[in-house]
Amino acid sequence: MHKPAKRRICQIKKLKQPAKKDSARIAVVALSWALTLLCMCAIFYFSSRVGDESADQSLLFMRGLLGFVSNYVSLEVFRKAAHFFEFGLLSFFAYNAFYQVRKNLNALPPFILSFVYCVSDEIHQHFVDGRACRLFDIFIDTLGIIFGLLAFYAVASIIFKLSRKKM
Repeated sequence: MHKPAKRRICQIKKLKQPAKKDSARIAVVALSWALTLLCMCAIFYFSSRVGDESADQSLLFMRGLLGFVSNYVSLEVFRKAAHFFEFGLLSFFAYNAFYQVRKNLNALPPFILSFVYCVSDEIHQHFVDGRACRLFDIFIDTLGIIFGLLAFYAVASIIFKLSRKKM
């Protein structure tokens, strides 16, 4: 074989073998989407609990794990804070997942995903005994979504600034 043909074969072999960097990126993308889906599954599970079970679970969590909170915060406020937190976490994970795929900080796709899931969650609750579909919950969830997006943006900005200083 002469040199040009040999060079082409080497280039083809390089293309067939994924680089370690690509494997790591694929793993990060998969983990990011897995965290997003895990959060969605947790939200679905909590929304599937009938009214009394959900209230008991919230009360148990509030008194058991956060005993000091139960003296200062009502159960209703605690439950709304849980809505805020779970959708904030969902939007944070979704923003990270979209960022890992596209490498840009466009907040619209994770917002849409989180908001559609928020609305579908409230519709789902309409069909669960003792639960209801409430516009106020959608409002609280949306505030959580916005908070999660802003939190991810802030964390990403700090990481970018720190990585630029190291260069």
